Amino acid sequence: MARHALINKQNVRRFILEYAGRSRSHKYTQVGASVYDQIELAIRERCRKIVNQQPSAGRTIK
Repeated sequence: MARHALINKQNVRRFILEYAGRSRSHKYTQVGASVYDQIELAIRERCRKIVNQQPSAGRTIK
C-alpha cells in the first residue's frame, strides 16, 4: 500500500510556531523533520483506532 502524507506540513509548521510563540519565551523559527514524522505516526495510529472501534455492520465510519 502506498503511503501518502496525511498532514499538510505548511499548516502544521505554522500552527506549531504560532503556538510556541504564544506559550514559550524563546522564539522558535524552525520545525524539525522528526516532528512531522511524530505527528504523521500519531494521526495514522488514531485513524486505525477509530476504524477498529467501528461495529462490523454499516457503511459509515462514525
